[in-house]
Amino acid sequence: MIISAFSKYLQNGDLENIANYLAADHSKQSIEIYRNNIQQNLLNSLQNTFPKSLELISDDAFTYLAKKYIAANPATSLDLNNYGLEFPEFLKTLAEINKAPYLPEFALSELYLAKAEDFKLNKLRANINLA
Repeated sequence: MIISAFSKYLQNGDLENIANYLAADHSKQSIEIYRNNIQQNLLNSLQNTFPKSLELISDDAFTYLAKKYIAANPATSLDLNNYGLEFPEFLKTLAEINKAPYLPEFALSELYLAKAEDFKLNKLRANINLA
């Protein structure tokens, strides 16, 4: 129970099931460090997958959009290599995207290129391991 509640809190800040555990101030501060670390890792993952999109609209604008995505799409795996696959589609749902209507398609193109590069690297690694 505590692990599930802790996981929900780390992903989205939901205090409902973990409130008793967090009654002590130092516990909440300690857990908040982990939560912030997870949020930063998810942001870094999106920045690494979409570096040209970030350059195209500015760091602040990208961070704003990425944080909205992170809040709506918590990671479901410890492997963040595939985190953000839905980011381009998510961008289409935001009213803010009217200022940069080209961004969802640009991000989708960038995602395809990143995944093609991952595929090439994985194939190369597999060939090296077979040799």
